[in-house]
This record gives sequence, structure tokens and C-alpha cells, in this order.
Amino acid sequence: MTTQLPNPGLQSPDDHMAISVRFLEHARLEIAKNPPNRLQASEKIWGAVAHALSSIAEQRGWLHHHHTDFYDIANYLAKEYGRPELVSQVTNADSFHVNFYGNRRRSDEIRAGIDAAEKFVAELQDLGSRPMGYYKIENGSERARVHNLTGESIPIGTEREEGFVNGNRLARLSP
Repeated sequence: MTTQLPNPGLQSPDDHMAISVRFLEHARLEIAKNPPNRLQASEKIWGAVAHALSSIAEQRGWLHHHHTDFYDIANYLAKEYGRPELVSQVTNADSFHVNFYGNRRRSDEIRAGIDAAEKFVAELQDLGSRPMGYYKIENGSERARVHNLTGESIPIGTEREEGFVNGNRLARLSP
């Protein structure tokens, strides 16, 4: 059974996660075809990870409209939760987005990519269910990252026990 696609419009964190799950299901279907549709399966891997990251971004009111925003989200979460491998997992998923255009990956590599994306999406779902953690802006890169995600210019050295959210955006999204 295929996960239902949410209605069009602003997507909630749950909507993004449902889309992520749907893309993983579709990736499996595409790679199982005879012949396998490697390009569509590859793009679904990236889409699944991007929507799982969007789920967390929506929870926190973060901006996430550009491809590079997903790296900002991963870098932020990597620091917040002490999980540096999150960035390489996004890079891995992004390599399948690149494959959509380049057609370089074999079917077995794409199947392995789907497996990795499923684990990563489950990990992101778990992180999204946890309270936000401590975050301190220690350098210019982190300051730029927080600015990209929240739209706020926050000085280096600023720290928060429960991380940085875009309060103005959260207020606009509330019912």
C-alpha cells in the first residue's frame, strides 16, 4: 500500500514525513521494475531525505527552500546532537540526486542507497521527536547557518539551552 500524499499547500512536519515515506516506497517500486528505473529511484532517495529534513525544519520554523538549506539543517543537527555523520548521510543522499542527472549508479548501488535512506529517515524521525538541545554559535560558519535557517542575525557566542528557532515564522504557522 502506498502512503497517501498530503493535500497541496503549507506542509506540516507530519506531512513532510508522510511524503518522505511515500518517496521511499516509490523508490523501492521503481528499482523493482523490469527494467529498473534507476533514475527515478535515485531521485526518490533524495526526495525522501529532503522531506525528512523539511519535517524537522518545519517543527523549528526554519527556512528550507533551497538545496543548500538541507546541508545547513544537517550541520546544525550534527552539532546539536553530537552526530557528525548526519552531514555525510545528507551528502550520500544528494549523490543520488546527482545520479538522476548523471546516470552513473548501478541498481545494486541504488538499492543500498534506499536502505541507507530508510535508516536515515528513521533516524531523523527520532531526532524530530526529541526536545531541542543546547546550541552555541561559536564561529562565523555557525552564525551564517543559524541566519540561513532562522533569518535572524545572532552574534557569535550566543548560546541557548533549547537551540535556535524562528519564533516569528512559528507564530505565523500557528492556527
